[in-house]
Amino acid sequence: MANIERAHPVALTSLPRIEDIPEVSGGGYDQEAVRGAFDAYRRHALQLQAQLRVLQAAGRAANVEP
Repeated sequence: MANIERAHPVALTSLPRIEDIPEVSGGGYDQEAVRGAFDAYRRHALQLQAQLRVLQAAGRAANVEP
């Protein structure tokens, strides 16, 4: 429990913007860049879930405002 109380928030990964994904001829987007964007979104969502779990655990152990 003491570890949760001392935990510092971790900086979230930034999400790519559509403008950052290069287009290819034919009107589509670069497949590798799209895969990278989805991976970045997944990592971001996992970080948010981890932070939520920490806040929920801390809320049970102490008076914490999210």
